[in-house]
Amino acid sequence: MAMATIHKFEILSWDFVISAGSLQILSVGIDPKGVPCIWGRVNTEGKKALTYIKIFGTGDEIPTDVNLIFLGTVIHLGYVWHVFKEN
Repeated sequence: MAMATIHKFEILSWDFVISAGSLQILSVGIDPKGVPCIWGRVNTEGKKALTYIKIFGTGDEIPTDVNLIFLGTVIHLGYVWHVFKEN
């Protein structure tokens, strides 16, 4: 039987890659330590795949030649960050 767990991935840069088995993004927000994060359900027995995450601030230009799926908005240290997954 396949198993899944919820993992936390810290948002440490504008663009980053998550390597995990069958990742389903559940939420974006601030963890109890004040760190912006993404939480996702991961099939721990699944084949690892790469998930490309892109972060844009309010007013930043967003490329139109890339298919992006909006995941959520994080307000952190006076800034508003919009989190997308590249599809």
